[in-house]
Amino acid sequence: MPESYILLKGATVVSMEESEEKVQVACDILIENEWITAVGRNIPLPVEGHGVTIDARECIITPGFVDGHHHMWQHLLRGLTVDWSLYGYCCHLRSVYGSLYTPEDVYFANYAAALSLLSNGVTTVLDHSHVMNSPAHADAAVKGLKDASIRGTFCYGFYQNPKVPGDHDSIATDTYDHAARVNDARRVRQEHFACNDPATSLLTFGIALDEAPLQSPEQSVRGLNIARKLEARLSTVHASVISPGGPKAEVVQRFADAKVMGPDIVLSHGAFMTDSELDAVRSSGAGIVGTPDTELQMGMGYPVIWRASDLGCRVCLGLDITSNQGNDFMAQMRLALQTQRAHEFNHTVHRDVHRKTADVLQMATLGGAKVMQLESLIGSIVPGKKADLVIFRCNDIDTVPVVDAIGTVVFHASPKNIDTVIVDGRIVKKDGAYGTYPKVVRDELRRFQDLIEARPDHFIRHLYPGLLDTSRAEIAQYLNAPVNEIVYVKSATAAINTVLRNLSFGDKDVIIYFSTIFSACERTIESVMETTPLQARKIECLFPMSHDEIIARFLEAVRHAKEDGLHVRIALFDTIVSCPGVRLPFERLTNICREHNILSCVDGAHGVGQIPLNLGELDADFFVSMAHKWLYNPRGCAVFHVPVRNQHLIRTTIPTSHEFTPRGQTESLNLSTKSRFELRFQNVAITDDTPYLTIPAALRFRRDLPGGDEAIFTYIREVVFHGANSVAEILETEVLEERDASESKPSMIRDCAFGNVRLPFLIQASSGAVLDASGEKKLGAGPNWPKINPKQALDVASGIQTRLVTDHSTSLTIFLHNSALWARISGQVYLEADDFTWLGQVLKSLCERHTDFLHPRLEV
Repeated sequence: MPESYILLKGATVVSMEESEEKVQVACDILIENEWITAVGRNIPLPVEGHGVTIDARECIITPGFVDGHHHMWQHLLRGLTVDWSLYGYCCHLRSVYGSLYTPEDVYFANYAAALSLLSNGVTTVLDHSHVMNSPAHADAAVKGLKDASIRGTFCYGFYQNPKVPGDHDSIATDTYDHAARVNDARRVRQEHFACNDPATSLLTFGIALDEAPLQSPEQSVRGLNIARKLEARLSTVHASVISPGGPKAEVVQRFADAKVMGPDIVLSHGAFMTDSELDAVRSSGAGIVGTPDTELQMGMGYPVIWRASDLGCRVCLGLDITSNQGNDFMAQMRLALQTQRAHEFNHTVHRDVHRKTADVLQMATLGGAKVMQLESLIGSIVPGKKADLVIFRCNDIDTVPVVDAIGTVVFHASPKNIDTVIVDGRIVKKDGAYGTYPKVVRDELRRFQDLIEARPDHFIRHLYPGLLDTSRAEIAQYLNAPVNEIVYVKSATAAINTVLRNLSFGDKDVIIYFSTIFSACERTIESVMETTPLQARKIECLFPMSHDEIIARFLEAVRHAKEDGLHVRIALFDTIVSCPGVRLPFERLTNICREHNILSCVDGAHGVGQIPLNLGELDADFFVSMAHKWLYNPRGCAVFHVPVRNQHLIRTTIPTSHEFTPRGQTESLNLSTKSRFELRFQNVAITDDTPYLTIPAALRFRRDLPGGDEAIFTYIREVVFHGANSVAEILETEVLEERDASESKPSMIRDCAFGNVRLPFLIQASSGAVLDASGEKKLGAGPNWPKINPKQALDVASGIQTRLVTDHSTSLTIFLHNSALWARISGQVYLEADDFTWLGQVLKSLCERHTDFLHPRLEV
């Protein structure tokens, strides 16, 4: 469920509204749904709804930038044209590269370009898409923009890319002509833009007209009329990019003569427009887009935007082509402003500069909104407009101190200072960090911590219980468990300790566990055995093993214990083992425990958030799962589930809380509607329990991702499955899975977001014998694999892990299991296939340098 409100607190707000003071300090902005509803100081939280408050006290907030001219499809050709003129660009890129583009190329280019723009603070774009080689190209272009959730107008290009002669795999054909494009544009308008109202649709439909120098005046006018019949919101065209001495391209004069000029026309470039043409632009309400980088480089003439602005035209900036320069919009502002200042000085020193920094920021924001006929919706920060905002965090060495807010944005900030981007009231850039938790969750955590520090007694005594109940209710619903059976503890190990240290054990009681359990849990068992009669039976697990083999060994251990006259009191097992990262048949194990009257204690540390869980259906006797590992919550929070039938067994917390009642003593009067079990875990010790309260924010973050939980589960499982295979292929080794796993019989131990890839070493015993890692291995050992002993294997594991962090800024668990070294690889939402290819190459290099990690040892 999206946030119903976002409250930005204490920012320096650059509104850009012409009738308002442009800069307001210590200012709040309230966003409700997609609208800005209040701007000012000390705005209270809405009474209803749920939302997020962002501390913006060290931030500058501007309207989202508007890019009025961009050929998004060229994003995959980054840097190709940096030394080209307009002639080279037309001859090679426009006449060759565009004709070779496939629909897949177009989708990935548009999607990546839009994400890049958002990252750079551009929230609205006009995509002049002249790569329409087929209907599939148009569909791909639209989908790329929509998937990225950027605001803008997709302008279907009428231009026909030429068929590339020779042996090239030309996608463009002679048969897909102008008439075919017009028909397809009509289809695209109907299928993808049934609603073409920018007030309700992020992306709207427009037309990119043919190049004027290639047409007669009548053809140019006919193209505009067709666009209007298709009800295009905007029609864009390249205007006057070649000097009057070259081919005639006075498209504005053509339109003016035909009396068809209007506010729906967006003219890009236009250096050689005459004053009379500019007057026609002004009087019609049409807009002009300047692209300083490409215009100055490629010989398109001196940018017209300042001359046009002086004459009263609507003007804005555009990036044009990422095949030339990056998407840094502040760089375009600086270039546009400084070249004009240099031009106006022209060897003459003036008392003051005529062009102000605020003028170019206006072009980048409200000016762009006006050119795209969106000024009633975006472009400035006032109540009643859509919430398209850019938040610059100004607390690093490049921006401190902030003397002039507008000057800081234009001349000192860079894309790295853009902390948050909001489009249509939705946070689209929030820097969800690797291996930790998203910023929206961090902001919620900081908010709670600030509330505690401000009024600790009030918060802990009066606010905290209600907030805790709300959090427990949300996670209980998420896991399908009654809320009175769900509490929080600090870690999975803390919950395991709570269970084992609360149970009373007799002389014949035994606990069964697997050799792969978390080492701290095994230490807990050993500790309990020192103070109670409890006995333990450990089941050795050396993978690869099938789920059936695991079940058989568990049943065998239960049978042997009973044959020895013992009572199996409790069994401890994982949902997903930590090392190796494999999924256990925990559902079947839980059922077997129930059938044999054995208490089941499930360590689901790697459960919640990584795999779907239904605790009501599982019905384990005790279940715990960490919230920080896969649920994107801060550390120090684990979900502990104890069904009502077993709550009498959990008499005390660890450490013991105020709610403990000794046996035989009358319990204090319970004025709460909560059970003793719930109250016992409400206030355990003086610790920072704010991570318990951020669970709702973490769950909302997951729901707000495209596809929600189901998409997350699918993606992280599939990306690591294929990624682990890729790494193994590069290393020429194997992935840990059942011996008989195949495409028709998928691995069950790999049905999670972990993959375990064998490293290319043979582990040699002290006798010199090579230890076999997997019995009937699916992949034999490589002929040149280095031979190392188990002690050296630990050195190699430690060395590779260290170098991954220090030299490559990543982290993996390298471990020894079943006489082989393995790398445990995780599937995360921020990883893609290329990341695993890179990892495989890094691991291969480190393995080849394994002797660097060996330490001399004294033999004792």
